[in-house]
Amino acid sequence: MGCKLLSVFLLVFMFDKISTFPEEHQIKADGRLEGMFNTLSQEVTSLKKLWANDVTRIKGQITRLEKQMYLLQESTVSGFTQRHRRAAHLPSRSSVHFSAGIRAESHYGVSDGAALIFQHVTANTGNAYDPNLGIFTAPTNGTYVFFSTILSANTYNVWVDIVKNGVSQVREGAHGSMNTLYPSASNVVILDLFQGDKVWVRSGTTGALYTHEDSSLSTFSGFML
Repeated sequence: MGCKLLSVFLLVFMFDKISTFPEEHQIKADGRLEGMFNTLSQEVTSLKKLWANDVTRIKGQITRLEKQMYLLQESTVSGFTQRHRRAAHLPSRSSVHFSAGIRAESHYGVSDGAALIFQHVTANTGNAYDPNLGIFTAPTNGTYVFFSTILSANTYNVWVDIVKNGVSQVREGAHGSMNTLYPSASNVVILDLFQGDKVWVRSGTTGALYTHEDSSLSTFSGFML
């Protein structure tokens, strides 16, 4: 670029000197000047194009680098989360759910204050539900959804609670009579749990549920949101 400026300066200097030349010499000089100016103009245009191309290329490189930085950041955060869960032995949100039911030949007796044992498990991803005790233990802090359905035997009045750490959260009641045989009831609750909190279904009466040995008519299910 410095050479180009020097050339322009020399042209101005020469123009000033040749203005005093005789006419025939001045005509020749004017021709040479015009040629030099045309050459410089072409070179300036080329430099402008090169500059524009360089700017476009640099912008493209910046855009690609920004995308690579974003992908690297996402990969780093995801990897850290997965490593943290593995290190803490905690299941992911999508891997905590269960569903279980009661199966017996005809009746399942319930006692006031006792936990219902839903021993037939159809799903227990995360192994948070204990089918021997009928209790779900939260493997990690989070929000969980629980469902319960009961089917009373004959004319029994049966009501149960979904309890959290022994405290009733919701209740459902199946009220039988001579006109209403085998009544059913269900309920659902959303709970915020800390790791180690326990949830189960507790009977509030003494009676019986109607059951079948090949299918679950009373069930307890839950999952983490």
